[in-house]
Amino acid sequence: RLEIDIEPIFASIALYDTKKKKKISENFYFDLNSDSTRKMMKLENSLPAVSTLARSAIFSLTHPSHDVFIVIKLEKILQQGDITECAEPYMKDATDKSRDKAKNNAKWFCERLGKYRMPLAWTAIHLMNIVNSATNLRPTDDQTTPAKSASFDNRRQTLTRQCSLSDVELSKLTSFKPVTLTVSSFFKQEGERLKDEDLFRFLVDLKRPTNVLKRLKCIPGKMKIDVSPCPPDFPCAITPDLHRVKPYPDQRVRPTREIQEFPPLEVTLPHTTYRNLLYIRPQTINFTNRCLGLDQILLLTVQILDSEELCNALPLQYGKSNCPDNIAYITGNSPQTHPTPRNPDFYEEVKMQLPTHLTPRHHLFFSFVHISCQRKQELNPIETPVGYTWLPLLSNGRLRVGEHNLPVSVDKTPPPHYSMTTPEGVIPGVKWVDGHKPVFGITLQSVSTVHILDQHLGQFFHLCDIIDSPNVSPHNLKLMDGSRINDLEQELQRYVISMASETQLSSLVKYLYVVLDKLISMLVRPPVVGGQTVNMGQTCFEAISRILFRIHQSKEFRVDTHQRNIILATYARHIFTIPQSVHLDHVQKGAHYATMTSRQDKRVRPSVKKSTFSISSSNPDLSVPSSPDDPNETFHSENFSRLSNARSSMMEQSSRHPVDGVGVRSVAHKVFHEELVLLFVVSTGNVKDRALQNAWFLFELLTKSMTQHIKQAGLLSVSRSERFSNRFMDDVIRLIKLFCHEINSRFNRDYDFAERLNCCLAFLIRDFLSIMDRGFVFQLIHLYYQQWYKKFVCNICLINVDMPFLPVIHFSSSYTKYNHLLQPPTPPTLISPRFIMSSTIKASSRFDLTDRFTRQHFLTKNINGNEHRLSIELLDQGAPNLSKVQLYATTTLRNLMMSHDEDDRINASHEVKRAVAALYSPLVAIAIQALPYAHLFDEVLDEGNPQNAGGNPLIRSNTGLNQAKQMSADSTRNLLLCFIWMLKNTDRSTLRSWWITLPPSHLVSLLDLLYISISCFEYKQTIVRHDVARTSFNRGAKKKDSKSRLQEAILGESSARREMLMRRRGGGGGSTMGSKDMLRWQKDKTEWKQYKHGEHTKQSAEDALLAKNFSAEMTLITLDTLELLIDMATEYNNGNHTSQILSSALRVLLHCFSKQQSVTVLEHMFAVQRSFVAKVCELLFEEETEQCADLTLRLLEKCSSSMSAVRVHAAASMYLLMKHNFSMGNNFARVKMQVTMSMSSLVGVSHDFDEDYLRRSLKTALNYAEVDSDLEGTSFPDQVRELVFNLQTILSDTVKMKEHQEDPEMLIDLMHRIAKGYQNSPDLRLTWLQNMARQHSERKNQAEAGMCLLHSAALVAEYLSMLEHKSHLPIGCVAFQESAVSDDVVSPNADEVCSEKFFSISGLMAVLEQAVQTFSLAGLHEVVDMIYKILIPIYQHDKDYKKLSNIHEKLRDCFQKINSQLGKRMFGTYFRVGFYGRKFGDLNNNEFIYKEPAITKLPEISYRLETFYSQCFGAEYVEMMKDSSQVDVTQLDPEKAYIQITYVEPYFHHYEDGTKTTYFERNFNVDKFMYATPFTKDGKAHGEMVEQYKRKTFLQVSHTFPYLKTRINVIKKWETVLTPLESACEDVKRKTTDLLRAVHLEPADVRMLQVNLQGAVLTSVNQIPDDPKLWIPYNDLRLSFKQFIYACSVALKKNKSLISTDQKEYQREMERNYHKMNDSLKPMVNNR
Repeated sequence: RLEIDIEPIFASIALYDTKKKKKISENFYFDLNSDSTRKMMKLENSLPAVSTLARSAIFSLTHPSHDVFIVIKLEKILQQGDITECAEPYMKDATDKSRDKAKNNAKWFCERLGKYRMPLAWTAIHLMNIVNSATNLRPTDDQTTPAKSASFDNRRQTLTRQCSLSDVELSKLTSFKPVTLTVSSFFKQEGERLKDEDLFRFLVDLKRPTNVLKRLKCIPGKMKIDVSPCPPDFPCAITPDLHRVKPYPDQRVRPTREIQEFPPLEVTLPHTTYRNLLYIRPQTINFTNRCLGLDQILLLTVQILDSEELCNALPLQYGKSNCPDNIAYITGNSPQTHPTPRNPDFYEEVKMQLPTHLTPRHHLFFSFVHISCQRKQELNPIETPVGYTWLPLLSNGRLRVGEHNLPVSVDKTPPPHYSMTTPEGVIPGVKWVDGHKPVFGITLQSVSTVHILDQHLGQFFHLCDIIDSPNVSPHNLKLMDGSRINDLEQELQRYVISMASETQLSSLVKYLYVVLDKLISMLVRPPVVGGQTVNMGQTCFEAISRILFRIHQSKEFRVDTHQRNIILATYARHIFTIPQSVHLDHVQKGAHYATMTSRQDKRVRPSVKKSTFSISSSNPDLSVPSSPDDPNETFHSENFSRLSNARSSMMEQSSRHPVDGVGVRSVAHKVFHEELVLLFVVSTGNVKDRALQNAWFLFELLTKSMTQHIKQAGLLSVSRSERFSNRFMDDVIRLIKLFCHEINSRFNRDYDFAERLNCCLAFLIRDFLSIMDRGFVFQLIHLYYQQWYKKFVCNICLINVDMPFLPVIHFSSSYTKYNHLLQPPTPPTLISPRFIMSSTIKASSRFDLTDRFTRQHFLTKNINGNEHRLSIELLDQGAPNLSKVQLYATTTLRNLMMSHDEDDRINASHEVKRAVAALYSPLVAIAIQALPYAHLFDEVLDEGNPQNAGGNPLIRSNTGLNQAKQMSADSTRNLLLCFIWMLKNTDRSTLRSWWITLPPSHLVSLLDLLYISISCFEYKQTIVRHDVARTSFNRGAKKKDSKSRLQEAILGESSARREMLMRRRGGGGGSTMGSKDMLRWQKDKTEWKQYKHGEHTKQSAEDALLAKNFSAEMTLITLDTLELLIDMATEYNNGNHTSQILSSALRVLLHCFSKQQSVTVLEHMFAVQRSFVAKVCELLFEEETEQCADLTLRLLEKCSSSMSAVRVHAAASMYLLMKHNFSMGNNFARVKMQVTMSMSSLVGVSHDFDEDYLRRSLKTALNYAEVDSDLEGTSFPDQVRELVFNLQTILSDTVKMKEHQEDPEMLIDLMHRIAKGYQNSPDLRLTWLQNMARQHSERKNQAEAGMCLLHSAALVAEYLSMLEHKSHLPIGCVAFQESAVSDDVVSPNADEVCSEKFFSISGLMAVLEQAVQTFSLAGLHEVVDMIYKILIPIYQHDKDYKKLSNIHEKLRDCFQKINSQLGKRMFGTYFRVGFYGRKFGDLNNNEFIYKEPAITKLPEISYRLETFYSQCFGAEYVEMMKDSSQVDVTQLDPEKAYIQITYVEPYFHHYEDGTKTTYFERNFNVDKFMYATPFTKDGKAHGEMVEQYKRKTFLQVSHTFPYLKTRINVIKKWETVLTPLESACEDVKRKTTDLLRAVHLEPADVRMLQVNLQGAVLTSVNQIPDDPKLWIPYNDLRLSFKQFIYACSVALKKNKSLISTDQKEYQREMERNYHKMNDSLKPMVNNR
């Protein structure tokens, strides 16, 4: 309400887009006047329509932007005077006198002119300001899903977004909090600024405030407006054409109006609701030459007439507010500054409902009337006509829209038959304003789903109306423009094609559903004209293909995840129905859509009853689903409602019927699906290509037509083989062949398109399984495979095309019904050899891919057959690029089995589940055959540790792995998962009866599969360090060469300190942190992942629980299967075969123990282990001694577990193991030895075992021995007690090792002393050497790890040579040039030493192979050559030529690396470290040579040692000595610890310099080192050149580097002092050597050459003695300078040939300095 309430005020709201300069919604008129104020208007027909009482509205924004404004306009009752004068009483500064006068006049004007209105004020609100302010009121983390407007949300998701808003702003627009706006003032309307152009200027200024707005006057008032997003179900809403929208619970409440949107950009969507509106916007009228009174105001009335009787106007106008629906008055005002108004402007719009059918007589009639407003003329009539004009609605059969300028007549009545022509024409006897000039401007805008504006589309529908007419004659037929039709068939075909190809795409899409229905109707029921059938089949099919192709090519429309157009998919699912027979059309008539065509017999507006509501919206894209209680709803069958289930939502059968075709005569009623398949098959050229592009749509129509045909023809109860004609089935076969041919011909040039065709065909055949005879469909599938079988092996691309076909067919809800389920065979009560022989054939026929299996289980055979081909045949043939298609195939099989687990019908019965599992029984044979190509997950886990990688050679020998033909990890995982699933769901008796017929080799392969499965499905908790993010880019990077490492060291990116810190954290050195064993197999995550700073990554609790349960279930299934195989092997003993099976079973069991398992799983594992030992103890202790040692190690590991239940079971198993061994010979020496070795290995390798828990478990085992009554009185308890004592001694060493865990050098020293302590036990010594190797490998000291392995090999070789000398074996440790066993006592005849695991030829070869891998990682390729010289004779003796070939390939790679890395290899950096102070204990006054990683700088090792010992002794007690001079111990503080570190270089005698020329020779077997210390005689370090002396200190260590340790003690030390002259000579010689090395480097390194040149010729030279006699003692220096000058000249020439033009000046500068230096040295050099 305004500040003064003296008369009714009327308001309207509309949306404006300032960027597009367009009004984007119709006006919403509302009335907020009170009842008393409203009664001031004494109007006739005072009962207003309910639709005009609305005070709330729903606005749609298809293209939201920042430039949308809500514009509110106010109107008042028309009165005398201009707008400015009438608004004065409402101004803030109005006087009381003017307001009183206005109140007195208001009543009179309301009574006389109450139905006329005039503009008063306006205001505007920026929409995004509302949204942003409302959103800021909400919490920022509120992620709740807001209510959305159904209209807006549907369009926003359907259309391609073309707006300037970001995603965040769009989300705000649909989810902002409801807000109430209060408008406190309005801008006064200026009479000369009524046009929209003026409004847009104000809106732009309003968005960016300027001085223009300050000049506008304001009217005080108050209006509250609630703005909020529209909820999905808004009650009591009415559409723009006044149809009620469900839900509409109460008819007495005020409705909410949906406001028609005028999108700034065209909305291209099909019409799905009836709408037929016309908006008329008068612009201006020029009455300049026609005088009007000052008291008169021009009024314009608009009527729509279908005749020339003005009194019979059609009641099709829409009213404003509080009025009937058919009243519309528009007033035009002009400023009255002049006596005569000249150019009135109109600012309103008239909304009209267009008739459904327009005739040439329908026209708009405009009447211009003067309104008398003066009170003295009260008796005069209010309205005085002054002119009129009109406008026909049709032009050439199409609706008139757009801008029009019309002349105005001043006659009182229009002439006869005026409606048949336009006012622009010459009409005799009519008087016109201003000489028949167009003085009246008007704009027409239609929102119609009926009247078509496109010419081609209009002609098409016009011809459709002609052929649908009941009495069509081939004569006197005309087109829309009036031209005559000579040949109806030819014209129809021409316009059908032109409609499909030339119609604007936007217009075509709007009427797409009607067009498709018309084309399908003509295709099925060709029209008959004049007794002749118009053949339209191929023409209609071509038109459909053109339309589909145009829509497919357009990027404007949304597509689903399968790249299918949403509009076409909607038609296929919800709208399409097959045309019914003619006699049904009259019975089931009704509108297929609300969108209609211009049929003569449908020319009435659809009536809307109050009790019947239709779904509608302001958006034309909202579908109109039928009511669930609609009695005409189409039959919905469960069997046929799943046609599109695999690709989209369930098909919803619509209640609509085809477009009526009253009067159509057809000679025969064709079946749509038969015609569609026939036309598809016979199509050629572009028509076929376009149809193939949209084959999915045509197939959807095909299958839906078939289902509807079955329903309409009543064929549901008929046999499937009789539902369709033979001709149709033949055409389907031809269609399948056509598609196979197209796929074959296109996969090379357009693979994606061929894949889409293949998927379309797969879905079609899958739908056929629910409709047609399944035997026939199986023939189609067989036909499909016949097309590819011959090309399957030779072309991998065809396999890629074929693979998507399988999952579509197999992932069917009735898949199991399509296969005859196998019944599990009855297990025999007595197994006899005769039964085994007879059942072999039976088992193979039931569980292999035989012909019988293929016939019984056709679909299952396809997927199993593909697995066989992809996993075995193609891999064996070496087919390339198989990984992707192989993964696709295994994933398909895995997902299929997952679908069985989710199927309640299968899970309801164990028998059914077993029968389903029996369908996949060939998978076992496939998995066995694929075993040689399976991925070995343990190799991935142990990739960085060669000792672990080669620790179990059995898995390699059993599987026969070929790396060149290996399956990927994911493919192997899927195949194993399917294999385990089949084992789980198959009955044990079935497996027993089946596996008893298999050869032993197959059973061993089964055990190998179980072995791999344990590694594959092991649960590992994901651990991600914070430093992973910054090193994630290094994943998969190659080993850095020396140059890269040098650059990193200079830049500080890599250092020995960082590697030391990483080693101390347990992560190992280097720039790549983490390992692949931190990954969980079932998580689709990459190995490295970027993490934000400070973000702690935690594994989801739910995912972790699922992973744990899954791993436990897999292990339990493995244990069940393992127990079954053990029982079979022990029950039916078959000599060597049984031993082989049991050995493999034990290996699998040990592998289970080596993985992380839950407590429940471990309890079952211990039970299986104890059962196994009890059954086959002889095999375990006499044959499988190596695995017995592994078993003891695993049991000791579990004895140190923190879980008491695990420790109890582990101690019991350990005790029973000793007891069984004792029962075989009253001695368990072998178990005693193996337990001792295992304990040594455990304490040397494992860092996480608990010593206290282990002692408790040993005590528990001892208690078992003491209380066991069966062995009471034997020596068994004493032997157990002795063993426990020995184990306790080993644990004591563990305490010392833990004290030095953070000091890697001291830890290795301690382990070395322990290893040397086992002089009388080669097994234990070998164990500790391997422990040292593992420690070195963990710290990336690969050279030292290799030396430990080499010493182990020397120990084994010495043992073998003592047993028996063989020519192909090395001659003891002499062959290794090592003295590793010089002090060892080897006794091969002792039973308790020298186990066969390592002290055998195979053990020697395994250790040497591990050493080869380690030295390769260390870059010591020459050592690899030395080791292979020992291995080659052994492999030659064994005639293992395959291994020999691999060895020579590796040697070739080694030699190539040596050659390619010349000058780039770095093995290590050496430092002398001296320890002084009693705090160091045994290290006091000792010097060591430390070997550090290459490019380690002195500050790095200094910081490492200082930090470590500061933590040990305290930072205040540790002091680093900065110089390298002699240390006087007496001058040191005895309470402090002093460390002196000096960089040293390898030193060689003169006789060694000539022989050790390569970098390897000068860094391998090095035991002497040197460092230089400058000094002067007065005690200073540096002085004048003549006073500068140099002390060279030489050190010799006890062993050569590399050795078993990274630090070796110094055993000898001597010094040499160089005079200043000798020192200068040495420096010049070194500089000469550097220059010549840079000159001869290949390829040339310009940078290195220039660095050496710059240091040689651009430095200053000291003054030489003036007296030549003094040069005689300097002969050595003279010769050095001579060689130096020569080297400089050679280097300058080399540099000149390498530099570019921009370095010419630099070259000349160096040459000038060279000549200057040469001149200075010439007297000295030339003196003889």
